[in-house]
Amino acid sequence: EFTDSRIVFSRISLDGEEGYPGNVRLLVSYSLSDEDGLRIDYSAESDQTTPINLTNHSYFNLAGKGSILGHRFNLHSDQFLPVNEEQIPTGQILSTKDTVFDFNQFRLIGDKLKNTDSQLKIGKGFDHHCVIPGSGLRTFAQVWEPDSGRTMDVLSDAAGFQFFCGKAMDPPVRGKNGQEYGSQSAFCIETQGFPNSLNQSNFPSILIDPENPFRSTTIYRFGVKKI
Repeated sequence: EFTDSRIVFSRISLDGEEGYPGNVRLLVSYSLSDEDGLRIDYSAESDQTTPINLTNHSYFNLAGKGSILGHRFNLHSDQFLPVNEEQIPTGQILSTKDTVFDFNQFRLIGDKLKNTDSQLKIGKGFDHHCVIPGSGLRTFAQVWEPDSGRTMDVLSDAAGFQFFCGKAMDPPVRGKNGQEYGSQSAFCIETQGFPNSLNQSNFPSILIDPENPFRSTTIYRFGVKKI
């Protein structure tokens, strides 16, 4: 299904596929808005109780080339999930205040990545889940690249997002244009439920059932900030 500004993809995941219970019908639509936004709407329905945790794994570089070290991030998150050596959330939910994960005003990512915090050593940079406070569709992330002036706001109704800065891509990936994309060349802001929720009773549930389908929306909105 598609129009000039919207396309919808669907898939049926049969009961038992990859060990998961339930026949699951998945839908995801991508649409362009008049406010320079890319909107992603997810839905999933199952005839049995089953885990669902969908996200979008796009890489961004608002400069269009080079590294992201000059990008500035303002992330409206006051809690994050620490990970163990295998990068699995431990079950703790810690405050970001006075830590390297505090982005509650615009911060230069290049300065943050110089930090020697043990969590950054595990992830070879940022590769952590951050909690989005509040509920409903709300703006939780703002990114600004000063040289180009380009901005990106991210809105979602999800419980949190995975913040990833591309430093772990080793060796670098070479794009079709021949440019190498590797260490610190891109970032991801992936809205989703908490990772490892099935094993942590204090995390929000990611289970759905026939009476409780999955619905979620994420919007990436772009603009230019005059300097």
